[in-house]
Amino acid sequence: MAQKGYVRTEMDMKLLVLYVLHSIRDAIPLDVIIYAVTTDPAVPYMSLIECVGQLVDTQHVRRFREEGQADLYCISPLGEETLSACMDEIRPSVREKAALAAEISWRQYRAGSGVVTSTEKVADGKYITTMSLMDGDDTLMEVKMLCIREDQGTIFENNFRQGGSKLYNAILHDLLDDYREERDLSASPKDKK
Repeated sequence: MAQKGYVRTEMDMKLLVLYVLHSIRDAIPLDVIIYAVTTDPAVPYMSLIECVGQLVDTQHVRRFREEGQADLYCISPLGEETLSACMDEIRPSVREKAALAAEISWRQYRAGSGVVTSTEKVADGKYITTMSLMDGDDTLMEVKMLCIREDQGTIFENNFRQGGSKLYNAILHDLLDDYREERDLSASPKDKK
């Protein structure tokens, strides 16, 4: 694991996941957990996914599955007990940053305008990062980027979560400006007056 940020061990990562779930106090999708925990630059995406799975297996985290919907996760009583015993091991600045990121992401998700991101390994050690801006069941925008490293994909995902709606508005504005310019060129001189 990288030696930057708070996370040094798998246990650090698990405690941070438990803290995020504790701070939201609601069942949340994996994307919200990923967004909050990857605010620490030392968290590798795949290791985080494995840690969440292990926390489910050890019953520190509960996973709810409903057909046709994203899995939701919440902290269990065992997870609360473990977190309470180890809370001092998470620096206050790390707790605050992760809790704020989780709250922002959770609000966006509940508002029905969600951001969905993923990074998957493809051939030749390359990765594809897919970033979508959702409005309920409708996809407003989807961007796919080729990455040379997994951590680059994580950076893309984090930046898209923070600025996806701004990017969408900028693209929409540019597309409409091009359309308006084209319409102005095609209008007759009489119409332009």
